[in-house]
Amino acid sequence: MTPKLTILCTALLLFFGSTRAQTWLDLSVATSAADRIQNSLALRHQFSKRFRAGLELQASHPRYRFIEARPIREGYSFAFSLPLRLTIQESKRMRLDLFGRLGGRIQGIIDPDENDQRDSILNSAAVLVEPGLLITIKASDRLHFLTGITFPILYEVSPGRLLENQTNAIRAGASYRLGDRSVLFAQALTGPATGASGDSHKYHWGLHAGVRFRLAGERSATELSIAPSF
Repeated sequence: MTPKLTILCTALLLFFGSTRAQTWLDLSVATSAADRIQNSLALRHQFSKRFRAGLELQASHPRYRFIEARPIREGYSFAFSLPLRLTIQESKRMRLDLFGRLGGRIQGIIDPDENDQRDSILNSAAVLVEPGLLITIKASDRLHFLTGITFPILYEVSPGRLLENQTNAIRAGASYRLGDRSVLFAQALTGPATGASGDSHKYHWGLHAGVRFRLAGERSATELSIAPSF
């Protein structure tokens, strides 16, 4: 076995380690002030009773984004992140979670000079940090509601270095269990935004919906707690 294959197999064993812990796959679609359409793929794993983490990939068709505080209204955007969630307090009907996300984003536009000739590409790269606090309200065994606030921060590192965007995102959502292996979920966010000395977003909103599938773990009901999406 090659060293690379050994490392990969070890990582998979660590990730899926316990057959009792659940692993989920989230497939979702969103629209927002920044994107006409965004597709997301997320893999999440319950490492312990209180801690879960995962990997999320997003591909977007921009509606109104920025490169060096210059607006772009078409092109492409790809983001990857590591969402983390730690339960602080839990009761029969409510759970309080500390949320965090670390990641990065690349985006660009073809024909940035808008001369109808696709002769150049303008790219950018940014880092994403998103702390937050979330409350899950357990209405029933099949229906949960989510509320809370997160603070997504985007800092552009290329081609320039500037605070591109900071949003105070107030969130609300719901999840409904379809069966032992699947959950339907939807959420919305809204809030003011600042960045780039006032040259980027002033206000951000988003709508997000998708379905979750249980890939592994106990045959008990699939986890209903949903994660924020930016």
